[in-house]
Amino acid sequence: MIPVFHSVEALPSEIDGMQRGGCQEFDDPNLGVQLRYARGAFKADVFLYTTGLSDCALAKAVAEQFIDSTRAFQQAADAGFYSEFEFFGVDTWFVGEPPNMTELLHAEYSVSKRTTPISIGVGAERSHMLLTGSKPCFVKVRFTYPEGGDYGQPDSLRTFLVDLLSKLPK
Repeated sequence: MIPVFHSVEALPSEIDGMQRGGCQEFDDPNLGVQLRYARGAFKADVFLYTTGLSDCALAKAVAEQFIDSTRAFQQAADAGFYSEFEFFGVDTWFVGEPPNMTELLHAEYSVSKRTTPISIGVGAERSHMLLTGSKPCFVKVRFTYPEGGDYGQPDSLRTFLVDLLSKLPK
């Protein structure tokens, strides 16, 4: 089952000019759905899920999910999935305008992926992982673009987040 939207047809086909290119529904309904949006050099993977969401301890649940997600990046680096890996830290972002601001936990990385475990890296990417549980489900976004050059960061990421959060049913 797809959290908050309930069907593939109801999911946004575009967010901030980025077109939905893929949708993976997981067998476990608590794991929800993974969506891929893309435009040029930008990619955004959006995850909507309810695993670990608790009404009585929302802040703790969000923190635990964020720690698990950031740990997964490090584990992938430790396993050799990336030829280069740099972690820039974590912070909190506030997106939108009062009184409808959303708080998101944010982590930033620079990674170069390997095409196989023994190949040369295929180019560095800047990757942002953001998570909120302030909606009726967890919303996790991994927003990625090529390292270097002027890709309008962080403005493109912020406008994507504002549009995404505005499209979530209340």
